[in-house]
Amino acid sequence: MDSLQLHFHPGLVRHRAKSWRHQQHMLHLGQGSIDAASGILCIFMALMAMGMVSKSQLQVLGFGTDYRLGTTWRRGLESYFIGASETDVLDLLTTLPGIEVQSLIGPTSRCVEMAQSRLALNELALLGLAVEVARPIRWVLAVGTELGGGGSENTATSLLCLDPAESSPRVAPFNTRLCLNSPRRGSRQLHYVTATALLSPSCGIAIALSKRR
Repeated sequence: MDSLQLHFHPGLVRHRAKSWRHQQHMLHLGQGSIDAASGILCIFMALMAMGMVSKSQLQVLGFGTDYRLGTTWRRGLESYFIGASETDVLDLLTTLPGIEVQSLIGPTSRCVEMAQSRLALNELALLGLAVEVARPIRWVLAVGTELGGGGSENTATSLLCLDPAESSPRVAPFNTRLCLNSPRRGSRQLHYVTATALLSPSCGIAIALSKRR
């Protein structure tokens, strides 16, 4: 019989006393209707998952505070309404000396393979999705892997993501799924499943994040 397993970053299950609904609600940061801030929001969600910042600390950013994330926030404002490019996000990450960064710019297949391998090591992965031509990169944070199959070995079937452009998840600690099986042979696109749509983006960059030891 086929089985299905979900593997998540430890930061999503650290506080076992809390309900799933409370935990994921605290982690997800939603994008507004007029901004294109998915890049910096994904970075902040990653920092929360790694236990490096709390949502209450993020809420004081932009109010004259000298908090240590102020530089990241101010630099992120430069692309807040136009969307962050690969270079913009990598530049933002240089303001955070407490995290290890490994990036890969390449074809979709290599990007998702890299993300999958880093998630297996309990790291996180920022993914830059190209959903529409001439639109800003849609940044999502991969926080887990869906494993399916039968017998003694399961294979990865989807990357489980938190997407700032989507509503906060209500049950599971993710709100979108990036399916790893291409919809057609030789395609650079993958199926991306949200609560309301089935999209077919390509992925041009993967950035693995972990807490510096």
